[in-house]
Amino acid sequence: MTDITVERVDTITTGDVLGLVGTDTQPITTTPDPFVRAVGLRTAALRRFLDAVAPLPLTGKLWVPDLAGGTGGGVQPGEKQEFPAADLTVTGQTFTPALVGGAWNVSWQVMVAAGSTIELLLTELALRRTVDYVVAQLEAAAVPATDFGDAASQIEGAGWPVAFVAGSTADLLALDLKSLDVLGVDVFAGLPVDGVLVGSLAGTWGAVSETTLRQAEPAIAGYEVAAFTEVVFEAAAGSTAKIPSTP
Repeated sequence: MTDITVERVDTITTGDVLGLVGTDTQPITTTPDPFVRAVGLRTAALRRFLDAVAPLPLTGKLWVPDLAGGTGGGVQPGEKQEFPAADLTVTGQTFTPALVGGAWNVSWQVMVAAGSTIELLLTELALRRTVDYVVAQLEAAAVPATDFGDAASQIEGAGWPVAFVAGSTADLLALDLKSLDVLGVDVFAGLPVDGVLVGSLAGTWGAVSETTLRQAEPAIAGYEVAAFTEVVFEAAAGSTAKIPSTP
């Protein structure tokens, strides 16, 4: 794999997880339901964004054919006669997925008492790193724009239909986006973007694997736990634009 992005933190022990105190008559029990709900709500916008811009399945190395023009053909000149013949050449390229995620070194005591919570937080971390990666690819390919009208004009001028607007909630509120619903343009708020990205789903594509959780046992009593995804994302020239953040 290439382009590996990994986040590590210091060793997690019981001192880092407040509240892990029990007695012989009142042993500690874990009730993660409210926490599961909270994590689900705060990552809902991230999942919705990925489902839209990177919905393709991902298994192994991808070969992607280039988008080409029509392939010929025509009207049959007469009964029992062949259609007009045309040569067809299919070109494309392969893409190696990037591996993004994070890993923590957790004590045995913490994993016994709060293992499900640790795994849920790691899964959230992998999701956020995946969104960070996709946003970085969009920003790298984006042309600068002064406002939404300018962005849409440049994208459509390059031959791509505008399909989505993405950014932080604060930056999106500064734009006049009332007509986007009528135009069929999706809005993705709450994203880690410094400004607003305008893009075309026809000119961008991506694939994200399911999140993988791994657990390894270090030499000293504890576990190294990790969560990661494989992701491929590409944006065609002229298919995205970026409006700077409002001061």
